Amino acid sequence: MNRILITGGSGFIGTNLVAHCSAAGYEVLNVDMRPPRLAAAPGSFIEADVLDRARMIALMRDFNPHYLVHLGARTDLDGTTDGDYRANIEGVENVVTAARSASELRRAVFASSMYVCRMGYIPKSDNDYCPHTAYGRSKQLGEDIVRRQAADHFYWTLVRPTSIWGPWFGVPYRTFFDVVRS
Repeated sequence: MNRILITGGSGFIGTNLVAHCSAAGYEVLNVDMRPPRLAAAPGSFIEADVLDRARMIALMRDFNPHYLVHLGARTDLDGTTDGDYRANIEGVENVVTAARSASELRRAVFASSMYVCRMGYIPKSDNDYCPHTAYGRSKQLGEDIVRRQAADHFYWTLVRPTSIWGPWFGVPYRTFFDVVRS
C-alpha cells in the first residue's frame, strides 16, 4: 500500500486531500497543529508543528512515506514581516530536511501561492517573483528553499494555487458565499 504524508491535512485543501487519498487506497498520515475538521476523518492524525524540526524528521523516518504533500502554512495576509510567516519559511526548510530522511520517498509536492507575484505581473520564469505582501514573500522564500535543498535528493513539484473553494472551505470565501446566499 502506498503511504502519503500530508502536512496541513486538517486545513481546507488538506481535509479534501486526506479524504480523496484515503478513498483511493493510500495509507494517509495527516500531520497538523490542529485536529481534523471531520470527527471521523479517514487516515491517521498526528498533532505536530512544522517548526519542530526534530519531530518532523522523526515522523518522516517512522512513517517513511512514498509521497509527501506539504500544505502546512500560515495563509492569512495579516503579517508584515518574514518572522510572521515562520511556518512558510523555516517550516518548509524543516519539511525538506525531514523528507531527505525518507528512504522510500518518490515525489513531494509543495504548495506555494499565486501571491509570489502581484496581480497582473507575468513572471518570465519559474523563479521570477514580484510579491506584494509579506505572505507572498514568505512563499517565495519557501520556493527558494525547496529549489536549493531538495534539488538533488528527491523529485519535487511546486504548485501555486489560486483562490479555491468547496467542501470545508473557510475565510474569506465562506463569508462571501454566505452573503451571496442571503
